[in-house]
Amino acid sequence: MFLFFFGKVNGRLVRTFDDAFGCLHAWRGYKGFYNAFGSRKNAWQRLDKKIVETISRRVVSLVSFNGNGMRFFICTGVLVKCPLTNGGTRTVIVTSASLVRTCEATDTIDENMRIEVFLPPNQRLNGTMESYHSVYNVAIVTVKGLRKGLPEDLELHPESLPRRVVAIGREPKGLLCASMGEPILGREDLDKCSAFGCKDLRLSDCQIAKIGIGGPLIYFFNGSLVGMNFYDGRPSGTPFLPCKQICEVLHLFGLELERRKTSEAVRRLDEGQHETNSQNRWPVPPPFWYHGWLEVSRFGPMRMRGRVLQ
Repeated sequence: MFLFFFGKVNGRLVRTFDDAFGCLHAWRGYKGFYNAFGSRKNAWQRLDKKIVETISRRVVSLVSFNGNGMRFFICTGVLVKCPLTNGGTRTVIVTSASLVRTCEATDTIDENMRIEVFLPPNQRLNGTMESYHSVYNVAIVTVKGLRKGLPEDLELHPESLPRRVVAIGREPKGLLCASMGEPILGREDLDKCSAFGCKDLRLSDCQIAKIGIGGPLIYFFNGSLVGMNFYDGRPSGTPFLPCKQICEVLHLFGLELERRKTSEAVRRLDEGQHETNSQNRWPVPPPFWYHGWLEVSRFGPMRMRGRVLQ
């Protein structure tokens, strides 16, 4: 009883990279886990089986490590077909540039970070940072030797926002996370996305955690890509970058590949644009201690209630 009380009083650290979200889904053969458990709507049981299989072969977990070998950032990525100028395509991973953003300087990417890509059940490979778009906070990563991946064809993405969407993430152990919801279309809600300094962001009411950063927002009925999720800690919704802007980044990357003669350093695709994120650099909310019984959180102590002394 004392230990239980002690744990409640001292609380727990929340909003970390170890927090999953929504309903979980494991691959066949994963030990000690039953699929589709979670506190919210059971998205995995509602999604078509073909969509679930496609997601399993398309969504990857990414971890970056600094020069000292310390884990720096964890997020989700999605395999997509990048159109090339010669009419062909190249499979790349689209994710958040926060994976390699430094903490010391504005809009700075650490090109020396090691990136680990995980596609269950047993493909854990080194990824290569190719290019990034700072305004949209999008990074393009490539990986050699990845087998049985099923990249998304962005030419098939919906023109308008669908009514039902699902936010997808993959945590470091490989479990898939899913949270169902709808796009939020109110102008007032859209303006709240300006905290990231990007006017093209939209909102859904899907609830995710940090590991869902860079993960896909998909159309519930056919699994097509709607956008890329970000996380700012708000309880009322999740910002996402629409597929239209992701296609713009991929188009710039295709043009960049044509200009490259030899292997070069990581290139910024939006270089020269007037819009910058010099003030906030797409901030990621830090962890905080949550105390269950004391109702103490990042919003401050609870309001004390009781008899007022005369």
